[in-house]
Amino acid sequence: MIKLKGMTWSHDRGVKPLIAATTEFAKQHDGVEISWDARSLADFELFPLDQLASKYDFIMIDHPHIGVAYEQELLLPLDELLPQEFIEDQKQNSVGRSFESYNWEGHQWALPADAAAQVSAYRKDLMDKYGQAIPQTWSDVFALADSLEKQDQPAPVIGIPFVPVHAYSSFFTLCSQLSDKTVWSDGSDLDLEVGEQALKLLNRVLSKAHKISFDSDPIKLLDKMGSTDEIAYTPLVYGYSNYARDGYLDNVVIFDEMPSDTGAPNGSMIGGVGLSISSKCKHPETAAKLFR
Repeated sequence: MIKLKGMTWSHDRGVKPLIAATTEFAKQHDGVEISWDARSLADFELFPLDQLASKYDFIMIDHPHIGVAYEQELLLPLDELLPQEFIEDQKQNSVGRSFESYNWEGHQWALPADAAAQVSAYRKDLMDKYGQAIPQTWSDVFALADSLEKQDQPAPVIGIPFVPVHAYSSFFTLCSQLSDKTVWSDGSDLDLEVGEQALKLLNRVLSKAHKISFDSDPIKLLDKMGSTDEIAYTPLVYGYSNYARDGYLDNVVIFDEMPSDTGAPNGSMIGGVGLSISSKCKHPETAAKLFR
């Protein structure tokens, strides 16, 4: 019996698809057993990869970690384990540039299993209750926040996930949106004036935001939106479709385009997760079969 073990993150979006895939895999591959552990989103984004690679065969990984994984030789190049036609099919049929985000120094270190972009989120029932429109521009966001502040209390406010990783993501997104170019992707420095504008905008959002924002990742903030009436709107958050489904939490959270003053919701830093194989895996050829 070959036993393989993987690490994902503790959310339905991170666990259930893998359990379903593993169940089907077991039906087709006698003598192979795959199990999964899950850690919090915070650990998922920050936990040292070298420790995970020494313990797990599969790692669900964020694309910003690929550089570290490459330097420390923690992952196996999937293009050397999977047929070229399969890799090419993945490239052609992945969402946006998610496939490319796991490619570094000529090799594919993970395949996208999940794709995301920053969007806005709101509670339609609360917006309707207080006669508010969905913001389209950043001026609209602050008009909404000011209007909610003037309501008889207690009234909901706006929020934004602002733990360090997501503070950076929102800063990156705004810099790209304000400058109307893919910031840093071409190796050029960030324009100082653009960076200052982005920071001022984020500081203004935070001055109006629910206090939980400073300690929230997207899951924590969306849980708060779906289970209480304290937050009516967030301008920037990575979307999780389950919150928009009836019955997932007490209240439905609806996702929409993020605000923009450019006329289009542009600039989002790509999100999502890729499935990779640890360089410490003792059965890489067997592990690679899970991808197909």
